[in-house]
Amino acid sequence: MCIRDSVYTVLVDGRAWFDSKGASLGFGFSSNGATFSLAEGSMAPVGGVTTGVSTDAAGSYDWLEIGWAASGSHTVDWTTRFKAYHERSVLCFVQSWPGGATNTSGSTFPSLRHVNSDQLGVLEYTGSSCGFMVGPSKGFPGITGGQSKGYSVILPMDTTGNGANVSLAIGPSTEQFVNQARNSEGSLCYGVASSFEAVPVAFSVETVLVAGMSSSRPERVSVPSGGVNAALFEYGDFQLALHGKERARGNHTRETAYLGYSTTAFYFYNLCDCLDPAPLDPATGKPNAHSRWNCSLKGSSIPSRFLSRSAVPGSCVTYELSLIHISEPTRLLSISYAVFCLKKKKSKQ
Repeated sequence: MCIRDSVYTVLVDGRAWFDSKGASLGFGFSSNGATFSLAEGSMAPVGGVTTGVSTDAAGSYDWLEIGWAASGSHTVDWTTRFKAYHERSVLCFVQSWPGGATNTSGSTFPSLRHVNSDQLGVLEYTGSSCGFMVGPSKGFPGITGGQSKGYSVILPMDTTGNGANVSLAIGPSTEQFVNQARNSEGSLCYGVASSFEAVPVAFSVETVLVAGMSSSRPERVSVPSGGVNAALFEYGDFQLALHGKERARGNHTRETAYLGYSTTAFYFYNLCDCLDPAPLDPATGKPNAHSRWNCSLKGSSIPSRFLSRSAVPGSCVTYELSLIHISEPTRLLSISYAVFCLKKKKSKQ
């Protein structure tokens, strides 16, 4: 991340990918029926730039904050903060309203304009849970944006056949139904949606940009470091750490010893607690988590009669079918589901 004269540039492996010279010149907010932006010259920084080092549940980070006011005013109406984590490939954009605001019509931060010659593709995750469906697009920003949208993966065109070197995931960290993405003047922008008419005192929204990285964690050893899955894993790991959570693993309760669950209505998570490394796939020479045929824990404890014929008892491959299926347990919205209850049959004396 580089900031100079109110222009910020996002660097990936030391190379510029985006800058803020597009929509609103990277900064814009609204209040009392008026819209202010750096591009129009209707707002200006107040009180200079402040910096520091802080720590939260996800780790330590450097931060830089700028206070903004309508031109001619000396009261801070809106603040923007950059957060760059030390041990994670994570950059956060935080916007806040210290005194709140009424009669609003949206805000802009960040605003990312593509600046290098790479051909980019974008996967926009959409649906009521912001992740139910995926809309692929060639070119950047490549999104429709708006309600029920906001989570995207950005990846460069693969010119070698070996996969992308790095992919980025971006989306709201907080207030996912308020902080919406939009395509504006060729830039990917985030901020409070124009449909919201007011924000309370000290209200803030945060947008997270992460780069996919390699990891030695068992669930990620077979995930290429530069691909879409690596970026999504990194985004998820950051969110889990931020909220003091851990990624769920199979067979950790009496119930999950028998019940599988899925978030795609077909593929199941690996229902085994072993830490065995994934063997190399002879065809690709890369680890393949679906080929662990010899498990040190003798595979999942799910009885074979409950598994599909494609699953092999004693292995820890991903099972494709279970006796009882509970779909989409991680949705963000309250949606009705069918629930099955099992009652142990009492034996008669």
